[in-house]
Amino acid sequence: MRRAQVDAEIHSSRVGLVQHRPLHPVHVPQRRDDPSVCDDLRIAAQRRDHGDGPTQRHVPRRIPLRRVAHRADSGVRRRRPDHQQQQCRRPRAAHHQASCLEPLPYPNLDARVASGPESNMGMEPTDLDRRIWEEELAEFLPSRLFDAHVHCFSEAFCLSKPDDDPPEHKMTDACPMPVIGRDELTRIYDMVFPGRTVDRLLFGWVFRRVDFDGHNAFTAAQVAGQAPSAGLMLVHPQFTVDKVASEIDHHGFMGLKPYRWYADDEVGCRITDMLPEPLIELANDRGLIVMMHLGGRLGIAEEQNVRDLLDLATRYPNVRWDLAHMARSSIAWPLERSIERIRDVPSFWYDFSSVTYSDVLTLGFRHLPLDRIMFGTDFPCDLVRGTMVSFGLGWEQLAEDDIARLAPAHCDPRPTYTVYETLRAARRAIGFEGFGKKEIEDIFYGNAYRFIHGSGPDSGP
Repeated sequence: MRRAQVDAEIHSSRVGLVQHRPLHPVHVPQRRDDPSVCDDLRIAAQRRDHGDGPTQRHVPRRIPLRRVAHRADSGVRRRRPDHQQQQCRRPRAAHHQASCLEPLPYPNLDARVASGPESNMGMEPTDLDRRIWEEELAEFLPSRLFDAHVHCFSEAFCLSKPDDDPPEHKMTDACPMPVIGRDELTRIYDMVFPGRTVDRLLFGWVFRRVDFDGHNAFTAAQVAGQAPSAGLMLVHPQFTVDKVASEIDHHGFMGLKPYRWYADDEVGCRITDMLPEPLIELANDRGLIVMMHLGGRLGIAEEQNVRDLLDLATRYPNVRWDLAHMARSSIAWPLERSIERIRDVPSFWYDFSSVTYSDVLTLGFRHLPLDRIMFGTDFPCDLVRGTMVSFGLGWEQLAEDDIARLAPAHCDPRPTYTVYETLRAARRAIGFEGFGKKEIEDIFYGNAYRFIHGSGPDSGP
């Protein structure tokens, strides 16, 4: 029996839930020999061992990223070096320094978020990216996708200053473009998923200090007239019900996006610290979506999170919860500890953005309702080349600069897009479960469509 099959069997028996399905791995195309990569690495290693620096000809191509502070779902806070304590790169008008909770006028919104030339994207596919796409993903991915978890991004709405502590989130520095709106996102999709059409559930990037009104207006503009794509409102826990209701009516948002930065305790926050009950009640009255990135150091394995979710789902049954990142289970053990308690709640849905371990997805595909699991990219986060790594009871994103410091000489050291690692994990898990075309199309399109709009096409074409 192949090792992947054995590992999956052991994993399933260890979890001890319902019986597993037979494993049917997706066909993996034969890997072509690539002596040039091996030769480059061998020569580079020899030169390093003899004290000679490798020449540019023998170093695998890297797109440099500035060192960044930490990933959004990490419980560890590390201050960046002083030379990186810089203000967001774009200048801001004086009125941006007003309180982030005050409504602000935006007569020149288009001018404020005007993007640079397409050549500034900076994340074009490498030969390795293209190889992974062609050999592993091109025949697997359906022709139509619904991205259920994606951010728009504009530095114009970042209010952080150089001396702010904690410093701004890492994507403020690592994002490949100063603006990612409708057109930029379409170019990114065309670059990363060639030949696919992509609808999206869009919301603003979670800057620590953000011009909420401007960012929400920008978000709404990116999905205006783009149905079935839709937008969510970025919310602060101090927002009043009247303010949120007014913004939803004005912009046509389909739901709310809270985040842990905006709670008093950004690591240990509970759901109602990020989204107070009056706003949950509003969401219930209107049948809105809540995009929930759970707090706590253990994600969905946090007992308080499970209790709060079950209580809120009972008292507010019309809220549609997207428990993002498979209920914040970048690794399997948090979901293993809680899956039997949350699996039968009809208002809980799950996107698997940023999940790069196939055992997480295998667990979800086997023991959660398959029609409530959705594809997502978490762009711009997962445009970064790297992957999630597990250690003890923790996880973190291993990015390109981290791998460069390790300098592995025994293999090709070049990472690919994190979203490709997510898709590779999904492909393996789908192969383990033996899903057919209908299930795959629902996972990548139909489920998200129904989550957002209540009913709709069975799947993509």
